Amino acid sequence: MRLLLVIFWVVVSLTLAQADERILQFDSRVEVQPDGAFIVTETIRVRSERRKIRRGIYRDFPTVYQDDSGRERRVGFKLLSAKRDGNQENTRIDSASRALRIYLGDPQVLLKAGVYTYEITYRTDRQLRRFDDHAEVYWNATGNFWDFPIDRATATVILPDGATARENTYYTGSQGSQRQDARSDRISSGNGVKFMTTRPLGVREGLTVVVSFDKKFVLEPTTIDRIFWFVGDFAVEIALYGGAVLAFFYYLFAWNRVGRDPEKGVVVPRWDMPDGISPALVNYIDNKGLEGKGFTAMSSALLNLAVKGAVTLENIGDTVTVQIASTVDPAGLPVGERLLLQKLQLYNGDVAINIANKEKVAVLVNGFAKAMDGEHRSVFYRSNWWFLLPGILISVVAIILALMFGTGLGDSANALVPAVLFGGFGAHAVFLLVRNKKSGGMSSKIGAVFRVGVMMFIFASAGSALLSSFTEVLERPWFIGAALTLLIVNVLFYFLMGAPTPLGQRRSDEIAGLKRYLSVAEESRMNMQGAPEMSPAHYEKLLPYAVALGVEKPWSSAFQTWLAAAVAAGGAAAAGYYGPRWYRGRSSFEADSIGDSMSDIGSSIAGSLTAATPAPKSSSSGFSGGSSGGGGGGGGGGGW
Repeated sequence: MRLLLVIFWVVVSLTLAQADERILQFDSRVEVQPDGAFIVTETIRVRSERRKIRRGIYRDFPTVYQDDSGRERRVGFKLLSAKRDGNQENTRIDSASRALRIYLGDPQVLLKAGVYTYEITYRTDRQLRRFDDHAEVYWNATGNFWDFPIDRATATVILPDGATARENTYYTGSQGSQRQDARSDRISSGNGVKFMTTRPLGVREGLTVVVSFDKKFVLEPTTIDRIFWFVGDFAVEIALYGGAVLAFFYYLFAWNRVGRDPEKGVVVPRWDMPDGISPALVNYIDNKGLEGKGFTAMSSALLNLAVKGAVTLENIGDTVTVQIASTVDPAGLPVGERLLLQKLQLYNGDVAINIANKEKVAVLVNGFAKAMDGEHRSVFYRSNWWFLLPGILISVVAIILALMFGTGLGDSANALVPAVLFGGFGAHAVFLLVRNKKSGGMSSKIGAVFRVGVMMFIFASAGSALLSSFTEVLERPWFIGAALTLLIVNVLFYFLMGAPTPLGQRRSDEIAGLKRYLSVAEESRMNMQGAPEMSPAHYEKLLPYAVALGVEKPWSSAFQTWLAAAVAAGGAAAAGYYGPRWYRGRSSFEADSIGDSMSDIGSSIAGSLTAATPAPKSSSSGFSGGSSGGGGGGGGGGGW
């Protein structure tokens, strides 16, 4: 009985040991064609226990490899036949950016447990390595990424007619291993070598073989071949650079048609503005629209209402309170000031600009912005954004083509993310520095483009170095450059396409003259022919314009100098000035500090608006240095 139990236990153990799914035999035959392509036949005998191998097996095949120069190349692949146990088998091929997967089997049919023999025949090109004195087959025969162990593997390399093998070697083990658990025998005909493993291969272990021969037995690639290969290797870059070039020339055409600034006039210092050009409108024209949320423009409008006597301003702590001071007909006021006064009348004549009144402040801010945009949009400046649409469409098509036909992006795509982010920030920052150089000349515009482009590249490189590795960036520099070029073209022309209207250019020249007048020192201003004498009334009249243009400090400093001199000389008008009647608050209006106090009024209003406006909400929502796994071929597979 004990003997029977032992025999039973041995039989069961052997049965269980043999019941695991595995590759029993993997035979690879590589026939080198006269044109250098390979015809490969893989015979894979597997045992299925219906665990992983339920419907059949799949075979992964890399379509991108890196040559000795480090350049990634795309190889061709064409499936010629697929059989199971000698009969044609259903196949499906799924392609990814760097590999493809061949499924053998019918999704509607489940296999029975047993042993099956699959045979795959395919043609692949660009796998032969060409050197100055020889050609070389460096072939990962089994692939190193199978989900199953391989009991025995062979690889046979058949060279073109007339060729004989010079040298051969082999590698076994996991990816990168230099173990040599195999042997090789030359084929009796002399034009081939057969390799056989001398131990089983574990999961994710493979057999790689190398054979060299005289390269005169294979044809050199033709020029047409090289062109097609180049296009295949650089499909992404060609698509992106091509899109960038097409978009650039379109944008250049559109800019020349609608984005070219009118000829600038001569800037002459002036101390007034044409009728109807309010301080808020001066800010609007100077910034080609409301900058930010329009707080500076709104501050200048409230100041102008105060100077006119329509409202008073009270600044206590961090709150500015606006109160209606007299009955003023809003109908005669500029659009922004009219809106503000009408809203104040609805609020019983006053409103405190603080966080407690954020709803009322929001109504004032939004209403002011809509009123200004509604009356002045496209009158002084046209953004011409609709001319950007064809260029954006060209760029989108280029990106789609790059994604469809490009392969082998690898980690370069990861390096692109920080490159684009830092490049975008850099381009925007530099553009802000050069945007004020307003000239209609082509050379100036193109110069700005190149300056921003250079700085964008520097920022992009820095971003990639910080958030990625240099290796990732350097793997495909043309890819990074192409993507950044496309981005540069679109970002820059987004800013450059807009242009002032003829009326807007005239008003900009006039505003530049007023800004020059407000910015110079008092002594220089007195030398301007026809300039009015400084006085409290003249100062207060132009203070809202100074706030609108951001030059309230030099304007107030000039007034302070004049006031101190006038007081010292006993001037009656100066001696009786203790600050504006329309303002009450914490500021001191001594003759030696009034400039600082007055220049702070505009910023106090803008600061109160910023603090009182609620933040927007958003939803969260080979032979030397070779190894196992090297060379062409490779991949792996599994069951499905």
